[in-house]
Amino acid sequence: MEILSPIKDGIVSDWDLVDNIWDHAFRSCLMIDPKEHPMLLAEPPLNTQQQREKAAELMFEKYKVPALFMAKNPVLTSFATGRATSLVVDCGGGSTTISPVHEGYVLQKAVVSNPIGGEFLTDCLLKSLESKGIKIRPRYSFKRKEVRPGEFQVEDVGLPDTTESYKLFCQRMIVGDIKDSICRVPDTPYDDKSYSNIPTTSYELPDGQTLEIGADKFKIPDVMFNPSIVQTIPGMEKYADMIPSVRGLPHMVMESINKCDVDIRRELYSSILLAGGTSSMQQLKERLEKDLIEESPHSARVKVLASGNTTERRFSVWIGGSILASLGSFQQMWFSKSEVTKPCRGSLTMLSLSQKSYDVYLGNFRGLVSRDHVNKNISSKDFWSYSINEHAREDIPAIIEKIHEIKTSELRLYQPNVEEVEQPYKLCLLSHSLGCAAVLMYVITRRIEEKPHRLSRLILLSPAGFHEDSNLFFTLIEHSFLLLGPVLSRIFPAFYIPTRFFRMLFNKLARDFHNYPAVGGLVQTLMGYVVGGDSSNWVGVIGLPHYNMDDMPAVSFRVALHLTQIKRTRKFRMFDYGSVGANMEVYGSPEPLDLGEFYGLIDVPVDLVAGKKDRVIRPSMVRKHYRVMIESGVADVSYSEFEYAHLDFTFSHREELLAYVMSRLLLVEPAKTQPVRKKGMKLKKKVETAKTKKIGVL
Repeated sequence: MEILSPIKDGIVSDWDLVDNIWDHAFRSCLMIDPKEHPMLLAEPPLNTQQQREKAAELMFEKYKVPALFMAKNPVLTSFATGRATSLVVDCGGGSTTISPVHEGYVLQKAVVSNPIGGEFLTDCLLKSLESKGIKIRPRYSFKRKEVRPGEFQVEDVGLPDTTESYKLFCQRMIVGDIKDSICRVPDTPYDDKSYSNIPTTSYELPDGQTLEIGADKFKIPDVMFNPSIVQTIPGMEKYADMIPSVRGLPHMVMESINKCDVDIRRELYSSILLAGGTSSMQQLKERLEKDLIEESPHSARVKVLASGNTTERRFSVWIGGSILASLGSFQQMWFSKSEVTKPCRGSLTMLSLSQKSYDVYLGNFRGLVSRDHVNKNISSKDFWSYSINEHAREDIPAIIEKIHEIKTSELRLYQPNVEEVEQPYKLCLLSHSLGCAAVLMYVITRRIEEKPHRLSRLILLSPAGFHEDSNLFFTLIEHSFLLLGPVLSRIFPAFYIPTRFFRMLFNKLARDFHNYPAVGGLVQTLMGYVVGGDSSNWVGVIGLPHYNMDDMPAVSFRVALHLTQIKRTRKFRMFDYGSVGANMEVYGSPEPLDLGEFYGLIDVPVDLVAGKKDRVIRPSMVRKHYRVMIESGVADVSYSEFEYAHLDFTFSHREELLAYVMSRLLLVEPAKTQPVRKKGMKLKKKVETAKTKKIGVL
């Protein structure tokens, strides 16, 4: 018989074994029909999207469950203690994972893990005992017979077909009991001199041998705090390459907290929860709290919490799951097979499988130095001759029409008469900064042209469009562009790194800076001063696929000039081509359209989000969007603020922002046709009149 584990480092590695275990649990242990019961599955915080999809596939396709919900282990552990925010230290069998939970959500960017768990410590103790000549005999390998009161005779039992994996499993069971009953975490870091003469503790093995455990009872548990100790244990040489990169438990806790927002660090320090079977080791709570108090800032109030009942620590995830499933509000959170089988695209697939599922499409504007274009022979000058106008009137329409084509072709497979419905799906648009300005321009121009925009809701994060309230840095850029624009536009069609060599050099320097904390800190400080926010992940952003020697984002000179025009005129308007004739040719009027005057044409709900710490697009400018929309009669518009700066919307992973976006998506209803406001109609007629005059001139 082979003993195999389907889980490695906390992640499923063999789905066939998991399937067999689930089947045995349903049919033989619980004796239930899965078709009759919704299933709540707990998953590790570092679970991948592919793992989640596989679990859902098994549950829906094989076991035919009516509904499913997947919750993160740390969230359930936090619920088990009645807390919505905590730092969960999960010391399990296969790994140790530190997960910050804030308002019921795991902060994924701050999750820290290492492979040192209960099973690893058991192997360390087993190898240490074997190096001392102690033989651990599995229970099946002998028979013990009492020959006289208190005296036993042991006889070997020959089982030649026993596999090595089963033998090792049985040895681990015995050594694991030694670890649980004798070992304890030392009060101070372990060293051989200090612990060489401590009193031993006796332990009787199943075959009658009596062990005297001395320094090992402190040395093995201290591996969790100082992994380098593993290198001194004979037989553990195969882990020599891994150990230098593994951090001790206090350092992992500090690292996880430091990756979180400053605003919640204090609360996390005071709510550190111990969970998992290995967390029941004696003195673990006291040692961890002591080390953290020494390492943490003086203002932090460190408090490590652990249930006095070791069973509760081991099964805290199960307890939290039972609490969650018993809530009346939880019954609305189940999702069915039909909600999961929708095709999903993009890196944010379904935002979260544990929520209602959505198709997600990621759309990018033009602006890569690879100059991908339908015209393969397009010149550099022609390619970079675009402003926000082209983003709104060419890029976004192309993206949305492609989505429309895909969705209608999918729906046509099971709805033959889908063509009879004007729009058989709902499409929401989430955008940030410059993209928001292009989105607003797109909606307004499509309404003026009486073409469908196909959108049901706009969620605009820190939208560009109004920029008169900006800092000194951007004011200097404005004046520089206005002064040097005519010359620069002839020399620099775009701002980008022109050659493969310099792009490679840029990437190399950026990554090297990351290895020099002082330089990296300086860059982060400068970026934070100019644009604000958490730029700690700027090297990670440079690691994205389109940052390499062959490709890299760039900014067209016309886009920068367009933003300068908007700031100078204090109006959200389309690009000024510099002459009456050029503007007449594009707009049918001598001046570019002032989009703020056309806000009355917006016929879908709009959610505006500002960052209180944003220095690029200040909250006052987002509020101006809101005020103009209200005055123009936009029927459904909301305004919210978060404690973010400009980079926080893109560089950082914000669970509360995802929760907000999801709450807005759940409000989506079929768009109602709104009558065009009188002001909008008047301006529309003005544009049409101007077009007529243009034809007469020509």
